[in-house]
Amino acid sequence: HKRCMEKGYEIKSIKKSDYDICIAEIYDLMTELYKGFPIFSTIDRGDFITYFDRYRHILDYRFVKMAYFNGKSIGFFIGIPDYHNHLYSINFGNLIKAVRDRGLKKRYALTYLGCLNDYKGLGFGITKDMIDELHETGSYSIGAFSHNGRVGKAFAKDLIMDTYTYGLFENIIKLE
Repeated sequence: HKRCMEKGYEIKSIKKSDYDICIAEIYDLMTELYKGFPIFSTIDRGDFITYFDRYRHILDYRFVKMAYFNGKSIGFFIGIPDYHNHLYSINFGNLIKAVRDRGLKKRYALTYLGCLNDYKGLGFGITKDMIDELHETGSYSIGAFSHNGRVGKAFAKDLIMDTYTYGLFENIIKLE
């Protein structure tokens, strides 16, 4: 993390008031970074922002990291509080519980990480920042996806207790 600062990278947790700006930056980064994934397909920016607008109410913003270099967004890391299965059936009661409890959670699913290739060491730095946040809050992470063959799978190797292999399948549904 210190080396990232020395290189001029700025890594910070976002503020709720900056959510609209950051989600647009994350869209741009995801579109660029994830395009090489097996079944990635681009969606419209407006649709992406509309879909992820739901997240603004359930995120603990200490665990949404953005990285910048000279004011340009160059990376992100998103950790989502572990709500167990409460958010699978969204209703008013579950949403109220999620909003009320989001800062009290002790487990976070580290879900989305992306750093532009030109910024060496940034992936490690932003991961270190997230791990430091977990330690400071007395929290820990569960489940994080790593794409085989990518540099990211080597981060924090010594902290991994279990690994699982997941399959990603596509089913084309024909409407008649």
